[in-house]
Amino acid sequence: MPKRRPEPEAALPWERQKGETPQAFEAFSIYRDMGSSRSTAKVGRKLGKSKNLMDRWSSRWEWVERARAYDNDLERQERAEAAKDLKEARKRQRKTGYFMQKKATEALDRLNVEDLDANAIIRLIVEGAKLERGNLLEEAGFLQPTGTPARSGQQGAADGGIDWSKLTDADLRKLASMDGGDDDEEE
Repeated sequence: MPKRRPEPEAALPWERQKGETPQAFEAFSIYRDMGSSRSTAKVGRKLGKSKNLMDRWSSRWEWVERARAYDNDLERQERAEAAKDLKEARKRQRKTGYFMQKKATEALDRLNVEDLDANAIIRLIVEGAKLERGNLLEEAGFLQPTGTPARSGQQGAADGGIDWSKLTDADLRKLASMDGGDDDEEE
């Protein structure tokens, strides 16, 4: 008994269809790749064929639907790529954020609080409270990771903050060497 050939996989809508001639598929490929400026008249001009022939092929081989499926697939791929890029960016930002916090914490451990002026102390208290509040609200589901309210009517924790460009080198040195102020530790 002779071996049967495996059934060929069905072509995707934007690929050459069973029974579609190479010439008709070439015309469709040109149409498909035109994007939003697609027209059978333009395809006919490009190939030196009549618009009537292009219209017949378009109707018979469902160019409009196939091109729409192609566009939708491209958009789906772009969204998937954007989601992947966003995930990678978040991962990099988390890693960078952790590194920055670690270095800042090390610097805070060396800060002599007595060298800080009242404004620097207030800024540290306010910014520390915002950071803590933002994380607590995010964990509770009241904030999205961006700091924007996750539920309507909620106040965001990321409103305002230190304008780091206005801090002097002395302020930054003071901030960098400040004691962590862990109230949970016994003296």
